Amino acid sequence: MLAGSTPVLVHNCGPLSSNRYPERLEGEMSLMKLVGAAPLEAGYSEFGAVMAGSGNYIWSVDTAGKLRIIEGGFNHTVLTGGADVVGTGGFRASNGQVIHLDNRTGHYLPYEDQAAQALQNGVDAFRNAGVHVPDSVTFNLGGEPRP
Repeated sequence: MLAGSTPVLVHNCGPLSSNRYPERLEGEMSLMKLVGAAPLEAGYSEFGAVMAGSGNYIWSVDTAGKLRIIEGGFNHTVLTGGADVVGTGGFRASNGQVIHLDNRTGHYLPYEDQAAQALQNGVDAFRNAGVHVPDSVTFNLGGEPRP
């Protein structure tokens, strides 16, 4: 969607997932700080530099529509400080190309009927950030059954 000539993410599109393990957040955040890592937000030069390279990362889109990434090895909670999300997962980049993007998560596992939308929220956020994500490299890994 465009606001004038600026692409924007339409974010009130659900699903909303909450951190299933809030008691672990302090340790997860401490680990990230201990190793000197920090989330990178779409729209900043550091994000663009990472997207121009290669590696394995996790991603998250918060309820305000902000896309953040960090190198793999962390939990999705570090991207939002444990706040609610509308999508999370992992991705692999190779020479500036997204070659795999999924909705794999444990802390923010959506319900089965929400998993496809959670993935699409991520795809849309990457595309709105100017990152080409071919449909052929996106993978819906499902969710959990509703109680």
